[in-house]
Order: sequence, then C-alpha cells, then structure tokens
Amino acid sequence: MIPLQGLLANIFTAIALIRFWQKPLPMLWWVTLVLFIAELGCMSGLKQSLRMNGMRHKTTLSFGLVGNVLQLVLIGIGVYSMIGWAHSPQHSAASVEASNTRTSATQSLVVEGEPRKPAEPRLEGDLLNRILTASYEKPFINSLGMRLVDAGTPGVLFCVWKTRVRDFQEFVRETGHDATKANAYGFDAQTMGSSGEMASNGGSWIALGFPVRTTVDHPVVCVSYYDAEAFCEWLTTRERARGLVSRSAEYRLPTDDEWSKACGTTQYPWGDAWPPRNTDGNFAGPEAMVDGWANAKSELAEFGFSDDAPRTSPVGGFKPNRYGLFDMAGNAFEWSRTWYTKNLNDEATFRVLPTFADDDGGRSYKTLRGSDWRTHVEGQVCLRSTFRLFAEPEERTSTIGFRVVLSVGIGRSN
Repeated sequence: MIPLQGLLANIFTAIALIRFWQKPLPMLWWVTLVLFIAELGCMSGLKQSLRMNGMRHKTTLSFGLVGNVLQLVLIGIGVYSMIGWAHSPQHSAASVEASNTRTSATQSLVVEGEPRKPAEPRLEGDLLNRILTASYEKPFINSLGMRLVDAGTPGVLFCVWKTRVRDFQEFVRETGHDATKANAYGFDAQTMGSSGEMASNGGSWIALGFPVRTTVDHPVVCVSYYDAEAFCEWLTTRERARGLVSRSAEYRLPTDDEWSKACGTTQYPWGDAWPPRNTDGNFAGPEAMVDGWANAKSELAEFGFSDDAPRTSPVGGFKPNRYGLFDMAGNAFEWSRTWYTKNLNDEATFRVLPTFADDDGGRSYKTLRGSDWRTHVEGQVCLRSTFRLFAEPEERTSTIGFRVVLSVGIGRSN
C-alpha cells in the first residue's frame, strides 16, 4: 500500500465530509463515511496479514487491492466535492450577481435605517384562482371537507355551515385538546337541565344531555371562544403543512363586520317577512317543548312555526342565504372575534333587553351572531339580522358553536 496515497485519501476524505456536511448532502456524507471506515478496516487487516502471512499471501494481496481501490475512490470523492463546491450555484459568478441583486432589492426596502422583510409570496396559480373565485356553485373545499365561499368581504371565505362535531372530533384526536371540563380554555359546560334552565350538569360537547340523539353532522356546541380559536390555529397549521394554503393565509373566526356582510341587509337572515317559514331555520317551535321545556309554550308556535328539530339539527338542513351559507339564523349562536360594545346593538334591542346596554367597558364579552335552537321569546327582536348576543369568551353552553373563515391576505376587512 502506498503511504502517500493513504495520506491523500485521509485528507480528501476529511474535505469531502466537511463539504457534504455543509451543503448539506446527507446521503453522500454517509456514503463517504462508510467507505472511509471500510478503508480503515482494510488497512488494519493488511497490517495484521503482513505480520502473520507475509507480503505474497492471498489474504495480504486481497486487503492491499481492496484498500488501494477504496483509497482511490475516497480521493476521487474528495476531488469531486472540491470541484462541485467551487462550481456550485452558491459560488458561481452568476450566483454572486444574483446575490448582489437580492442585496440591492433588500436595501431598497430599508426605510430610515430599519430593514423591512420582503412581503411573503402570495398563493399562485390554480390554487389562488380556486380560492378567490370560490362560490356556492364552486366552493373551495379543505381537508376536512368544509366548503368555503365568498360572502361579501374580499379575501375572506366563509364556511357554508357551522363547524361540525366531526370537524371538532378530528381536532381533538390530533391535538388532545380537552373541552370537556373547566381549564384555561373555558368554564364547565352549561346544558339544559330538567328545570329548563341552563346550568352545569356535568355535560360537555360530547355529552349534551339532549332528549334526542345528535350526530357528527350536528354543529359542535358547548365550546368556548378559546376552544374555537385553538381549532382555527390547528386547522391553519394542518392546511399549511398540506400545501392547501400559503403561510400568509389563516383560518380564524369572523369579525362582527364580516359576519354582517355575509348575513346581508334584510330585516331577518332569511328576508324581510315575518314570521319565519318552517324552512328558514332551527328555532324553538312546539317541537322544542320537551324534556325541561315540557310545560313551556313556544311563542313562535302561535305563528304556526315548527321545524321538527327539538334541539340542534344537522348543518345544511335549512334554506341557505344568497351566498349559500346555512344556519345564519338558528341552530346555534356563533362566536365572532369582535369584543361586544353596546353600540353594536340598537335601541329596539335595549327596550326589550335593557341589560344589553351594559358592555362592562367593551373588553369583557365576545360578540355572538345569529340565533339558536332555543330562540322564541321576543323573536322579532332576537331573530333580526342586526341582533347581537354576547358572552364571556370562556363560556361553554349547548347553544353556542362557531363558524370558521379563511382569510387569504388579499383585500381588507374591518
């Protein structure tokens, strides 16, 4: 074995390992390391065979031949790593020019000595087009099967229905999120007891205590504002990881203004006519007067209203609005990300519900939009498109759920 060749093999092996680690090229790094270990093994075997068998023994010759070949291969890999490094895009003249161009572009974003990061690239191509042109006829469908459409706010798509039990189940399965008991995300759940009043009865979003069976297609209720926010953060991360949205896009709760635009300008979410038709939404007609309400009387029943749903009902079961959104009235109230202030409601509301004029400074309650399966008292006020309920963000009740929107960072909302 040639001493100089062995020295060169060691030097070039070290160079190759350093280059492949820095680039990084993990496969070539491991191949080089394995070959080097094999070469060291041959060198050790050669020395031992020389002592025991002499120069011309077959074992000695075999170790010498293999060792020489491995050393030549390692020298070749080292030379390749050096040549490849010198002519790689990172070190070519063209790359230097491109680097200067990028430096110049970055410097052009400096304002008064403070560097500003270049704007993140927007979604491109077919995906962006499908999102921006989403409609009732051609919705954007995400990995949970949620259908999202334009609903009056540029760059913001509304899910056509409230978040379903099946969606929340997937979130809990993947994250272990616990919305069944009091914790940092919310209070103990409030469900309807035998008295007909909402109270902490040991229920939760998976144990509502309804007199009728619910399915995975019912809206999830007994979830707090913070539960809903956690769901949106999880869904955003999931969709970004799957390449379905860009890093600048996010799932979140709608603002009060966005919800108002999605609802429309008619007196009620279904139009201007009173009373609601049986197909307009899930409210408290005579069918709801069961269990804790067995001895109660529905005010809507006086108008002949009945929707056949004693409590919540599967999403998409009633007539959609002009954007194709279901249950903008009825089934469950929806969290919005807007803090409740009394100016969001009007004098007509305060005459019927005077406590709604107390917003506790405007940073205590989150605004709730829509209505729910219990709504019947003062229906002509509480079922209006402009009506706002409110609740502490930690509250979990069997009348409150949420709807998500997808904001793609194009356009502007209040």
